[in-house]
Amino acid sequence: MPTNSTRQTENLLVVKGNYERIIVTYDYKDVGVIDGIKIVHLTTFLDGSFE
Repeated sequence: MPTNSTRQTENLLVVKGNYERIIVTYDYKDVGVIDGIKIVHLTTFLDGSFE
């Protein structure tokens, strides 16, 4: 995710309801949670251990 960019998270904040919001990234340094949106590494997402 680009530094100081909110483009990826702002779009997901518009989603209403109880849907889980996840961004999948290839960079380990971007992993975390921003405004309730989980940011997970690709391998973690594929093996299902991000919950």
